[in-house]
Amino acid sequence: MDSSEALLWMTVITIAAGIISQISAAFLGIPSIVPLLLIGIIIGPEILGILDPNLFGGGFEAIIKLCVAIILFEAGLNLDKDEIKRDQKVIFRLISVGSLITLFLTAIFTKFILGLTWSLSLLFGSLVIVTGPTVIQPLLRRIKVGSKLRNILESEGIFIDPIGAIIAIFVLEIVLEESSSLIYSFMLVFVRLGIGAIIGIVGGYIIGRFILRWSIVLEEIIELMVLASALSVYAISESVLHESGLMAAVACGAVLGHMEIPEEEPLKKFKGKLSIFVISFLFILLAASLKFEYITSLGIGGLLVVFSIIFVVRPLQIFLVTWGSSLNLREKAFLSYISPRGIVAASITSIFAIELNKRGLVGGDIIQGLVFLTIGISVLLQGVSANRIAGLLGLIVEKKKMIIVGANS
Repeated sequence: MDSSEALLWMTVITIAAGIISQISAAFLGIPSIVPLLLIGIIIGPEILGILDPNLFGGGFEAIIKLCVAIILFEAGLNLDKDEIKRDQKVIFRLISVGSLITLFLTAIFTKFILGLTWSLSLLFGSLVIVTGPTVIQPLLRRIKVGSKLRNILESEGIFIDPIGAIIAIFVLEIVLEESSSLIYSFMLVFVRLGIGAIIGIVGGYIIGRFILRWSIVLEEIIELMVLASALSVYAISESVLHESGLMAAVACGAVLGHMEIPEEEPLKKFKGKLSIFVISFLFILLAASLKFEYITSLGIGGLLVVFSIIFVVRPLQIFLVTWGSSLNLREKAFLSYISPRGIVAASITSIFAIELNKRGLVGGDIIQGLVFLTIGISVLLQGVSANRIAGLLGLIVEKKKMIIVGANS
């Protein structure tokens, strides 16, 4: 089998495995990432050897980046501006101060439990900052909690992805010693966020105005045009400043989502389905690239680190950033429990592992194993028990039923 035919089969197998995983998740009532992770590992080189992501060569990294851009654009498209305004104080604290709390506390636990270097511990801490809408949104669809909690968790997941990714890149640059100045690298975090936001806002506005002007002509291809335009905005932002594209993707989606463009609901449905497809395709590839030894080599220490993140770091983060807010103790407890990691954490980790291995630096495999262990445990644990926890805390909101009373004369 020549390389082109092998690549064709790899693509088909990846797509098929992703769809089978989604069907399995729907029937079992579990988060889709669980079967995606399991099936990806099973068909990968470690067990059956049917799928080998290495066949994609240097294009693997580009595939990861484009897929993440699509996922974040779709998340931005579904942002609720009015809900964000209502809870903006808590959301802002979560994605700013909360990010740093997660970074440093996770690094401390990792350093003293596993004995890793401070550089690797900080790198891991930066990678688990992100929670991610791809796991949060399906989870919340099954848990009938109030709009306040739903909005805080969804907004955190959407905004924390680009912010967490850029912070992780900042830490990676320090680890690789690519920057001569710590202050310069720190300032670059805000420059990347700012440039990405500006390009995304401008790009989203231009796309929206174009659709409003030519909606009748473009009716049949609006969804495809928006997809192409969103990827173009991401690429332009990356060209202007490396690693600013993720923020541009979120900003572009957010602007479009609030311009009241024609065919908005069909557009959101199309993007939602595309996002599911992209997540399935990407996670199968990422799971297939994972080796068992990356996780088994961590031993009990790896589990202790993950449980420390879930049961110590997250609660401390929530109670600190929500201090003085209108949230009650039960709501804070629920927010403390829900923080599953997802596709963005896995994607960035895989890119970083590739980069560290290229430089001949030790630790990329350990970090990859830790992140995937965190994803697997957090998604499985919280996906299975979140509804029960919400019920025990008395946070389940029942749908109101309308009774119509009338009489004939």
